[in-house]
Amino acid sequence: MNNENQTAFDIVRWKEELLLYKKLAKKYGLAMIMLVLNNLITPFIFVFLMSVIGGISGIDFFADGTDMEYYSMMILNELSAYVVPVFVLFYLFREERRNFTPDHSYKPAPIEAVFMFMTGMAAGALGTLITNAVNSLIDRLFGTGEIEDVFTGMEPKNMSQFMIFAFCICVIAPVAEEIIFRDFLLKPLRAYGDTTAAIITGLIFGLYHGNFDQFAYASLLGFFYSVIAIRFNSIIPTILLHSANNIIVTVASYLPFAVENADEGTKAICTALSEGSSIVAALMMAGGIAGVFYCRKKVSLNNHNPYIPEPHSLVDFATVPFVLLGIGAMLIVFFI
Repeated sequence: MNNENQTAFDIVRWKEELLLYKKLAKKYGLAMIMLVLNNLITPFIFVFLMSVIGGISGIDFFADGTDMEYYSMMILNELSAYVVPVFVLFYLFREERRNFTPDHSYKPAPIEAVFMFMTGMAAGALGTLITNAVNSLIDRLFGTGEIEDVFTGMEPKNMSQFMIFAFCICVIAPVAEEIIFRDFLLKPLRAYGDTTAAIITGLIFGLYHGNFDQFAYASLLGFFYSVIAIRFNSIIPTILLHSANNIIVTVASYLPFAVENADEGTKAICTALSEGSSIVAALMMAGGIAGVFYCRKKVSLNNHNPYIPEPHSLVDFATVPFVLLGIGAMLIVFFI
């Protein structure tokens, strides 16, 4: 094939690949809109169903101030957040996932995952500091108030509540979120570049949390989870690391609420555990500095599509109307 014919072929192939990419991006826009609608509508459906079941069984799942109310609300929160998205996204991206081919050129090692995880925690913490600084500036200018913790009002008041809280946050959430974001949403995009896939799914993961308090932290940590899933061709390491991160945060931040009315011995043990988790978190974030140097030298990602070069693929993705609608819908939730 001479140069002229090769050029004509490349132009045709580029147009075809770009069309396929934008068609895929449209699905991501629809997925983002679905995630928003799910978070707005599904909780009411599950509450209604639980109310009907309670009326039939004679159990008041939502009796004010009881442990049963707390258990019901926590479990309903998890069910409404993940059940519908898992089924919808599995169906929406079924063809792309079926055609997915893992990249076995990566040679991952456990230490690599740990360094990337620590780097992600450090980057997320830096993102949180920047978020708080921006919020403080906006508050000074417009009197918007401080960012409210996403779990305000849901803090466990005793150890039984804490066990349910920890199970939801440290087991259910990591498994469901890794399936949704690092399997269903990550794999289809890898055909257009692993860096592109990691950045986009990281940002969607941050937007999905629906609040400024968690956006930067979740986006940056989500990016590193994506890189780990890519290089290991598996979500098992990310499930374990995601769970470890949530355990550290949960024990450090919410265990003290559960022992406020406990005896002195229990309170002392739990305080030590909470402080120990804070120290572990600080050490992990400090290790993120070493992780930066490790990742710069050892970690690289592949571009699997020569017709859609990175990082221009991010621009192509962001200019699809349905993607813009999806991002807009997710941002609106920030203000609700």
